Amino acid sequence: MAAGTRQSNFELLRVLAMLAIVAGHLFTQGRVTAHAPPSAWLPCLLLGNGARVAVNLFALLGCWFLAAPRDPAAPPPRRTPGERWLGLWAQTLCWSAPLTLLAAAIRGGLPARELARGFLPVLGRPLWFASAWLLLLLLAPALRAALDAAPRACAAAAAGLLAALCVPATLGDLCGDFFADVLWFVALFLLAGLARRAPGPAVRVPKGAALALGLAVYAALAGTEWAVLLRDGPSAHPPAAYRLAARFLADFKSLPNLVCAASLFAFFARLDPRPRPWIDALARPAFGVYVAHQVPAFHPILWTQVVRCPDWYRSPLAPLWGLLAAVAVYAAAALLDEARRALVEPALVRSRPFRALAARLDRLLAAPR
Repeated sequence: MAAGTRQSNFELLRVLAMLAIVAGHLFTQGRVTAHAPPSAWLPCLLLGNGARVAVNLFALLGCWFLAAPRDPAAPPPRRTPGERWLGLWAQTLCWSAPLTLLAAAIRGGLPARELARGFLPVLGRPLWFASAWLLLLLLAPALRAALDAAPRACAAAAAGLLAALCVPATLGDLCGDFFADVLWFVALFLLAGLARRAPGPAVRVPKGAALALGLAVYAALAGTEWAVLLRDGPSAHPPAAYRLAARFLADFKSLPNLVCAASLFAFFARLDPRPRPWIDALARPAFGVYVAHQVPAFHPILWTQVVRCPDWYRSPLAPLWGLLAAVAVYAAAALLDEARRALVEPALVRSRPFRALAARLDRLLAAPR
């Protein structure tokens, strides 16, 4: 995508994916699904199970543009790779550090290790997605060069990574290791880069079929959980069908999760890409929304004392209140992140240390020739 332009089909997907992530965290971390009455189980499961599918979508979106071949005729990007990396690092820190300190004040202190995590956006891994994405950005120049020089070798590498990660996740090993997640992002990067370099349209699947497949896979998994709950009720030892569906929804490296995410991505890729300013404005702070609502020390406070899930999660209307709360959290965090972008970011980007570090990073990240 050329500098300064946006494709609103993908920006709409970015908004919806982040809303699904916020809703998924609200319904699970806020214990809404666990306490909702039986009449609310199905909508709670449909609204609360999409977070990990949305993680795949969010990663696919980023990789789709990050792995694109360079167009010599395109204008230079608004920010250099070093500036972009430092900007995301600073954005994560601007949320994680203050919210960790606020949580410490509200809770009357935090363990030293938990406090330190809020000040180490990469090494402390306060937000695993942000940390993994920052690591992928460091690998991206070498991966793009490999895609340009040896696409067949990259295809073999992508297939090997998918087999090593997807097969165990699908067959029963819930791969929650951070470095497995980083390798998954590398595999998605290679797949996106190969698709962008293939002759003809990058996405060939009819959009109606893609949407139907994505929704059908998701509905089947959430519906399986609902059917088991209706038959057996909540249980500490649910039957195999429930465990299987829950695992596929929880691990974005599982094959059903990947099929669901890739199908939905293909649908949005076939929509009209013309810019629509209101969609683009909603999508711009999506990463900030993610960071703001998932700082580990703060999100229990967000769900219990700000959103106040325990006050309403036993209501038959819990799915509606949860959906409205997720939209409100997105809106509030988006407004605050836009304020950060307007008030803090310009001074940071102009500062001498930022420019010096960005220039050093640009030299380190220069694409191999």
